[in-house]
Amino acid sequence: MTVIDRYILREWLSVLLLFIGANTGLLLIFALYDNFRDLISSGAAMSDMVLYYGTLMPSYLSVVFPISLLLSLLYVLGRLHRNNEITATRAAGLNIFRTTRVLWFMCICFCCLSLWLNVYVVSWSVERSRVLLESFEFRAESQRGLAADFGLMINVAFDKPQRWAYVVCWLLQP
Repeated sequence: MTVIDRYILREWLSVLLLFIGANTGLLLIFALYDNFRDLISSGAAMSDMVLYYGTLMPSYLSVVFPISLLLSLLYVLGRLHRNNEITATRAAGLNIFRTTRVLWFMCICFCCLSLWLNVYVVSWSVERSRVLLESFEFRAESQRGLAADFGLMINVAFDKPQRWAYVVCWLLQP
């Protein structure tokens, strides 16, 4: 790895980590706004809330990585252009791919990481955070109610539409 590659990688990684932190922080604030009242009403302790949000946050990384990657690349390449560093590397005889090859490699690595997150981590995170929230609600219900009423759903109904509705929908299909 050349000196130029290390310099560009260091500049880009610092901006990337800043964008990842900022975007994750914004999504954490949104998640707090969305679920904090439910957690308080279920009587969850502070350690339960930290566990819940710690389990929930990996599901947001699949959204954060592409946005942060794009914004950090635009920012770093714009800053390199504004400081005439790309012009200097071109004048030194390096083509544009040779100058940015470390960025291409890291973007491919982050795409593979994003794929792995989407396949394994996001599904685990969403399912586990849902189970945690339901367990907090069940625990609060068990502390308030009678032992026979734990986990019961009252007024659950099934609505079967009339047969003619299927025929009308079938006739209206293009």
